[in-house]
Amino acid sequence: MTVVLADIGSTFTKVRAYDTGGDLVWGDQVPTAAPDLGLRLGDLASSAGIDIRGRVPACSSAAGGLRIVALGLTQTFTRKAARTAALGAGGRIVGDYSFPLTDTDVVDLEECAADVILLTGGSDGGDADAAVGFAEALAEVRRPLAVVVACNRQVARRCSETLTRAGHRAEVVDNIMPDVGTLNAEPVRAAVRRIFLDTVIGRVTGEKTRAFEVRQPTPAAVLGAARLLSHTDDRGALVVDVGGATTDVHSVLAPGQVATPSAGMRMAEQSTRTVEADLGMRESAEAAREAARRAGLDEPTGLDEHLAQRVRDVTLIDPRGQVDRWLATTCATLALQRHVGHLVLLPSVGGGVEAHAVGRDLRDAGRVVATGGVLSRDDGTTMAAALAGPPDLLLPRRAVVSTDANYELATIGVLASVDAALAAKAMTRLVRDWDAQI
Repeated sequence: MTVVLADIGSTFTKVRAYDTGGDLVWGDQVPTAAPDLGLRLGDLASSAGIDIRGRVPACSSAAGGLRIVALGLTQTFTRKAARTAALGAGGRIVGDYSFPLTDTDVVDLEECAADVILLTGGSDGGDADAAVGFAEALAEVRRPLAVVVACNRQVARRCSETLTRAGHRAEVVDNIMPDVGTLNAEPVRAAVRRIFLDTVIGRVTGEKTRAFEVRQPTPAAVLGAARLLSHTDDRGALVVDVGGATTDVHSVLAPGQVATPSAGMRMAEQSTRTVEADLGMRESAEAAREAARRAGLDEPTGLDEHLAQRVRDVTLIDPRGQVDRWLATTCATLALQRHVGHLVLLPSVGGGVEAHAVGRDLRDAGRVVATGGVLSRDDGTTMAAALAGPPDLLLPRRAVVSTDANYELATIGVLASVDAALAAKAMTRLVRDWDAQI
């Protein structure tokens, strides 16, 4: 018996099949834009002797993935918590606002293509004006919204009623910050995933993908696989996923390692994800070049011509080409530098100075996995270059670098939602395969 899983991407839909021992027995891909997507993949499976029964469990990042706007009282507290929860749910932040909203902000919310609005503000028993003000402003937006209300519990129901009367979907969950500086992200993430399954998937599925049962956004599946990897390899894990529009970095600290809280927060998470919307190989290639210029990185010859080709053909991939390797290295390098913390020198009791870690400390992470596009075809040199950052950055320093050459992380993440024991077997086998190549 085999279990078939799929990863529906913006460009290609990848399908993988696993046997009862967790071995990868088949894989293929078809352009997501194909009108007969399900039928074509079914034919490919049949020709390989794979019997697909029922709808195929899948993750999806098609049509831009899950787009979230975060609303919070202040940058230091609830707004930061909102961003953390949104990213952990597999979303991409397309808007980020503090209280109070201006008339321009409301116009932006009217025009932006957000799938979910995350409304936060005030600890329980604390500020109530921000959450109520957000709800009243959102009630003026004419297009239907899906809003997760995760604010001061004293006014959460009032906010929900205001939004519902205006024709919006409102889902009330526990306060994302019940006490000042205390993060409570999981109820928000669960609500975001429910909305994703109920509403967002309708935008990217329909007749051509009726053969699939989309369970979660692809980034959430990859983060789940990273957590599973950290259980298999208990030295901590970091996954770098370079895509066409964004570069995602997922990290899981080793058991027993304490995460350094963000500024103003008393809690930090063992697993987290950051998304860099200006670092990508296709849609964001020009933005990646601008980011590289700001960082003082050298450019390869022929970059202008290559970027012009990408405008004409977004499926263009040349993993051995100088420009694609430069783009992948640039995206991975800058995304890693933004994800990790850094060392600062502070006065010591004895009158000298001591180095203190600020932010996410991944120096002791045991494994780094490269996935996505060029990185899945890379020989390891791109990630080695990306990890060779300045000594003050808290980058992995002794990690084993592995390549997700068969695009398995996302589908193993989906498999975990179908059969956790089988997913653990698949991850154990994948780690064994990686180690055999060292």
